[in-house]
Amino acid sequence: MATSTRRGRGSHPDLYQEVTDRIVAMIEAGAAPWRKPWTTPRLPGVPALPVNAVTGQPYHGVNVLLLLPLSMLFGDPRWCSYRQAEARGWQVRHGERGTPICFYKLLEITPEDREDLRGILDEGDEAIRTVPLLRRSTVFHASQIEGMPTLEEAYGVGESWPEAAWEAEARLDALLARSGAAIEHRGYRAYYQPGEDRIVLPPRARFPSADAYYGTAFHELGHWTGHEQRLNRPFSFDRGTPDYAREELRAELASAFLNAELGCQHDLDEHAAYLAMYLALLRQDRKEIFRAAKDAQAIADLILDRHPRLRLEQGVAVPRTGSLEPDGLMPATVDPPPAPIRTFDDLLIAHQRLIGGALREVVRSGDDEGYLGRLVCDLDAALPQGSTVATAPLKQTSLGLSRRHDRVHGPVPGGR
Repeated sequence: MATSTRRGRGSHPDLYQEVTDRIVAMIEAGAAPWRKPWTTPRLPGVPALPVNAVTGQPYHGVNVLLLLPLSMLFGDPRWCSYRQAEARGWQVRHGERGTPICFYKLLEITPEDREDLRGILDEGDEAIRTVPLLRRSTVFHASQIEGMPTLEEAYGVGESWPEAAWEAEARLDALLARSGAAIEHRGYRAYYQPGEDRIVLPPRARFPSADAYYGTAFHELGHWTGHEQRLNRPFSFDRGTPDYAREELRAELASAFLNAELGCQHDLDEHAAYLAMYLALLRQDRKEIFRAAKDAQAIADLILDRHPRLRLEQGVAVPRTGSLEPDGLMPATVDPPPAPIRTFDDLLIAHQRLIGGALREVVRSGDDEGYLGRLVCDLDAALPQGSTVATAPLKQTSLGLSRRHDRVHGPVPGGR
């Protein structure tokens, strides 16, 4: 397929269009990046979705779609940039081509800035003061890098995941139950009823395998998250409308993210027809795949209890009261009064509290997508035991730090 990458004035490429063209080309070639054999055995502890080999942090949103095909082909989820590999003493093999990924930077602009950014910004409200700018980064897969530890060396040696997902039935049932969703087993169709806020599945005996049952259940659970009491997405029952296609795309992407981690698989009925709807959406709107991947990430994170701002309580999404740690939740704490600054170490701790306070404000504002929340946890871990980063707004400090220019919106995640 010939790409139609657009450029604004100057030499700025339209990265939205570039990424959309790549996804469209994969779908047209019969290799939609989220349609993969999720039950491929892997070592316990090895991430199912693409992850940065140096930081250990997972990639998110549209970058999962861009990196997933090669990760699944080699059974290795690890990626990193050339500089990251070089810093670790690893070597990207000569002639290897990297894979472009994207990350956002939020930039506060003035009216005079707009002329310099013309061609990058969409036409819109001239009063906009903060705009997300899409940036490019390049990463390499573990198979392209010499000297990187093997998966066994990085994650330990162990037995592969069981071939039959029925062995994981209790774990998956517990996850479905924890959501609080009302699930009925009857009839011959699987669907979500928004009006009754209810999932209907055929009886388990009608499914040929655990993969088929749980894959279908989590696909419908993805739709269930769109209710107004949860993530509040528009529903449409008319298959010819864009809203119907948008919701199905989000549910399928979320199902892929979930099934990759949970070890089951969902084969969507009438898949060719759905792919045609997705292609129409993507061709009409170059930013749709970014929005869809972001929403799908939120769906998966909410179901897996990883959402940075929300958690499920009896089927209702309520604000999270603590910060996320890698292994679960950290309860909210009351910060102690700041200690007087007497030494250089005291100054470093004070700065850590200041930075942490700023990050918490971003998390609370709703701009964060999980990355800054993890950074807050890292700062907490770096502080002396019993101390946490401050939550006071920046304006209460004497440093007068400005939020203007180059505020990084948690890389998605090229700079990890």
